[in-house]
Amino acid sequence: MQFKTCFGSVRQETIPQLYGLRALVVDDDFYTCSSVTKMLAAIGMCPDWTTSGKEAMLRVKLAGEKEDEYAVYIIDWLMPDMNGIEVVRRIRGLIGEYTPIIVLTAYDWSDIEEEARGAGVTAFCSKPIFCRSSERYSSRLLQPKMRRRLCRKHFPSKERKFFWWKIMS
Repeated sequence: MQFKTCFGSVRQETIPQLYGLRALVVDDDFYTCSSVTKMLAAIGMCPDWTTSGKEAMLRVKLAGEKEDEYAVYIIDWLMPDMNGIEVVRRIRGLIGEYTPIIVLTAYDWSDIEEEARGAGVTAFCSKPIFCRSSERYSSRLLQPKMRRRLCRKHFPSKERKFFWWKIMS
C-alpha cells in the first residue's frame, strides 16, 4: 500500500509475521478507526473496528465462541460509553494475559499508566497515528515479550518453534 506524505510517497510493506492475524480497533471516532484499520491492513493484518466499548465486548465474545480470536487489540482511552481502561479490564477477563492490548490516546498517559498496566494494557500509542508510528508499534509486536504473547495464543505448540524461527530470521 502506498501513502502520500508531504515528503513524497511512502510504501508500507506487509510484515510476514503479522500476515493474516486479526486485530480489533476500538475508538469512538470513525476516522481514527478507519485510518488505523487501513494501516493494519497495509501490513497484512485482518482488522475489524467498532466505535463502542460495549460492542467491542460483544465482538470479543463472538470471536472466542468461533475460536477466531484477535491477535491484538487497539483501544481508545476516552470513549463516551465505557472508558478504555474498563474495556481492557473486561477484555482481559475474557481472553487472558497473553494477547497484546495497546491503548490509543491523544492525551498524556502518565497519570493513568499504573492503573492501565494493572488492567492489562501492554503498550501505549499517541494519536494521531501515522504510517511511521504504525511501523514502530507493529515492530514492537515482534519484540521478544510480544512474540511470546502472540506465539502462546495463536500457534499450537508444534508450530511455535517454526514461528519463532521465522520471526528471528
